[in-house]
Amino acid sequence: RQQNEKELNKQNTSIPFVGYDKLDEELLEPEVPTWILIKDQQGNLIRKISKKAEKGSHRLAWDLRHSNSTPLILDKEVRVSETGPMVKPGTYTASLIVEKGGEVLARSEEVEFDVKSIRNGVLEGIDYNTYEKFRLDYNNVAVDFMRFSQGLKIAEEQINTISKNGARLLNYLEDLQHLQELKIDLADLKKQSGVSPSRNEVGEKDKQTTSSNIGMASRGFSTTYGPTPLHQRSLDQAKKLLEKDLLKLNQLQGKLSNFLIGLEQKGISIIN
Repeated sequence: RQQNEKELNKQNTSIPFVGYDKLDEELLEPEVPTWILIKDQQGNLIRKISKKAEKGSHRLAWDLRHSNSTPLILDKEVRVSETGPMVKPGTYTASLIVEKGGEVLARSEEVEFDVKSIRNGVLEGIDYNTYEKFRLDYNNVAVDFMRFSQGLKIAEEQINTISKNGARLLNYLEDLQHLQELKIDLADLKKQSGVSPSRNEVGEKDKQTTSSNIGMASRGFSTTYGPTPLHQRSLDQAKKLLEKDLLKLNQLQGKLSNFLIGLEQKGISIIN
């Protein structure tokens, strides 16, 4: 339609109005992206790279990294990188597709190629199978930690919202007592999974946390010889700490859920 209207403009010809329904449809019309699909030797899709399909010649480059396989969090404040750890040497395939709204308009044949190590570092690194096992273990811990962090955030927001609307609680004293117990449980969990608020205020850290151990473990992907035994120990420690954090979070969520059910039974409608 737009191309046709351009031609009519050149001819100084009246342009017919197609109607608002047609224009609304055009606003919802999806873009036409080009995708490069990277698969490993087992045929697993490990990375997708996209670019808007346009006229002319274009280049798309793969940075030899996996995609980020952590959960998709529907929160505008959460920003997660698209890329994951480096891939190990081996045989991979690449193919190109052009799609529009999930419909494949064009598809190329798969091209096979090898990823090779171009040099050996001064420090001898671990074997690639150990690296791959560490990568998968790390991803599982990172997924659980993101679930924990998001669950803690939601619980804290709900408790704070209820607290700000304390005047609406019917059985005021009893409900306030239960609310205070939830606040204490929340504070205990935040202190267990993080550091003391008083210490944190002055920047003093008195213990290791799940987050600090995951951060240390992640550094194993940023070297040519890692992950080292130190990175593995940090990952193992993160697993143990996270188990305790998740257990306490589940207990807090159960108490909070029962509290909200009790409020609804007393006639206070709640929309999550």
